[in-house]
Amino acid sequence: MNRFRGWWLASLGFVFVSLALAQDTLPTCKGTDTSRWHSCRGILDDTDFSYAGDFRNGKFEGRGILEFTGEKYQGDHYQGEFKSGLKHGFGVYIFSNGEKYAGHYVNGMRHGFGTYTFNNGREPLSGLWSNNQWTGKASPVSEERAEQKKNSKPIAFEPTASEMKPLGKTLTTPDMVVLIIGIESYQGLNKALYAANDANLFHDLMRNGMGVPSENIKMLSNHKAMRSEILSALKFWLPAQVKAGKTHVYILFSGHGLTSDEDAQKYWLPFDVNKELLAETAVSEKWVLAELQKLQAKSITIFLDSCYSGLARKGESLDPQARGVKFKSAVAHMPTNFTMISASAANQTALASDDFKQGIFSYFLVRGLAGQADTDGNQSVTHGELIDYLSQRVDKKALSMNRRQQPQLMGDRQKAVFP
Repeated sequence: MNRFRGWWLASLGFVFVSLALAQDTLPTCKGTDTSRWHSCRGILDDTDFSYAGDFRNGKFEGRGILEFTGEKYQGDHYQGEFKSGLKHGFGVYIFSNGEKYAGHYVNGMRHGFGTYTFNNGREPLSGLWSNNQWTGKASPVSEERAEQKKNSKPIAFEPTASEMKPLGKTLTTPDMVVLIIGIESYQGLNKALYAANDANLFHDLMRNGMGVPSENIKMLSNHKAMRSEILSALKFWLPAQVKAGKTHVYILFSGHGLTSDEDAQKYWLPFDVNKELLAETAVSEKWVLAELQKLQAKSITIFLDSCYSGLARKGESLDPQARGVKFKSAVAHMPTNFTMISASAANQTALASDDFKQGIFSYFLVRGLAGQADTDGNQSVTHGELIDYLSQRVDKKALSMNRRQQPQLMGDRQKAVFP
């Protein structure tokens, strides 16, 4: 199985981004009795498969890569999350013929939100899946509410494309446009830890989960998120994509924010910001909202994994000499078709977790949008359900870090996040 080992080593930068967020602290599994491998990372070769990844209680659990070597599924491989030996969570399954599924699994079966891509140019099946079947629905479903099926097999094999039986008509993806800005490494400031990971995971959710076409997604990360590029995206790229009264716009900003001492204006900090010249080198949130209003989009939803306290994600100042700027002024009124969900309340820090390898707001945001926030089980997540889910999960995690972080909602609680 040397071929597999070589492929695994070459695949440390997993195609599926969440694998890149795996913790690097697990020890190497030791001994030949794999049933005793626990909380470790190892390689297991068998007659029909090869696996490289995390183990718990002798089973695949955590993140890993699984390649099928048996005759029936030879050439297929899966990279993603596992639980109790089964595909469970977010993952990508690639068939030997080039077709693939990217989305959620429950107990080895496609269940939740995902996209199946064909190799013959056929329109992808993107939306809700239930027990390996595409239902054609466009809203996420809660994995926590999925039916739990017992399966004693250590590996649940993926069915071929011919075995798929869609339950609904071809899905028409709503008109959606996505702008993602994630800045971890700054030119002259301390890092906003894992902000680039936040951007990547949100991209995967919108592209592979919601089925937004790649040409409708623009991502600016780290050095590519210079002020000029952000302004250009807002002033030129977005207007070119939006159809007035029809397009739903989604924006994620993950990075540093700051409030000016002089005018109490809130700013998003680009990669090349000069903190002493905020008005000239940062991006004014007031200006952003004004530009977005000009779009006349059907709806605009903004997710901010940032704060304006002048502190970085571990609570330190933005640079060694900086003093935290406390934000006390009232938040501006939002237009009726706007929704803004921010990571924290005034004077709180938007924290990052070494466990998650993400900002804790973004970590739970993606999971909430994928269905875990669907408390009433109607297969649609409202802004109210999402903020309630985030308020509970984010603050609980922050408390475990001896801090407080309370996400905030500005907008209509009753509206669905996705059309």
